[in-house]
Amino acid sequence: MSNYKLICFDMDGVLFKAHNFWMQVHKTYGTFEKGRKLTDQYLLTDYAKLVQKVVVELWMGRPAKPYNELVNSIKYFDNVLPTLKEIKKRDYLITIITCGPKELVGRLVKDGAPIDYSYYNELVIENSKVSGKFEWPVAEGHMKKVYLLNEICKKVNINLTHVIGVADGKSDEEMMEACGKRIAFCPTSEKIRELADVIIEKDDLSEILKYV
Repeated sequence: MSNYKLICFDMDGVLFKAHNFWMQVHKTYGTFEKGRKLTDQYLLTDYAKLVQKVVVELWMGRPAKPYNELVNSIKYFDNVLPTLKEIKKRDYLITIITCGPKELVGRLVKDGAPIDYSYYNELVIENSKVSGKFEWPVAEGHMKKVYLLNEICKKVNINLTHVIGVADGKSDEEMMEACGKRIAFCPTSEKIRELADVIIEKDDLSEILKYV
C-alpha cells in the first residue's frame, strides 16, 4: 500500500494545455504586450498592484464573451479525466492549487473529475462584462501554494511528506519542494526538473499512473 495519501496538481500546463491562462486572456483582449511588461514588473513584487493595473485599468468593462470562449477552447492534456478517475480509485485525495481561473476548475468538475479540494483565482464577471474585481487566494503561487496545501493537509490530518506534487512551472517550485514525492509534468522550470523524483515529457497525464 502506498505511503502517499494526497496528490496535489497544478492546473495550467498540467491538466490543461495553457501554461499561463492569464497571458492567454491578454492575447484575447489585445493587451498582451502591456500585460507582459506589467507581469514582469509586478508579479513577484506587488501582486495587488498587478491586479489593479491589469484587471481594472486594462480589462474592466470588456465583454465576457471572448473570455468565456477562451475558457471553453483550452484543451486538456491527453487522458486527464481517465487518469484522475483512476487515481481516485486508488484512494487518493485529489487537490488542485492553481493561479488559473475558477472556470477551468469548473470545467473539470462538470466533466466528472473527482476533485476533493481546490484553490483558484477568479476574474469576476458581472452583467456579461469584466467587473474589475479579482479574487486571488492563490495570488502568484509560490509560498502561497505551500500555505494552502498545508491548510488542506491539516484539515485531513495528512503530513506533507505523504503528498505527491504534480507540477510544471516556476510558481510551483516551493510547493513541490514541500511534497514527499515530486512529479514534473512537461516541466518549464529548471528547478522543477531538479526537484523532481520523476520527469514526464510526454503530454499524456496517464504517464503518472506508473508512479502513484
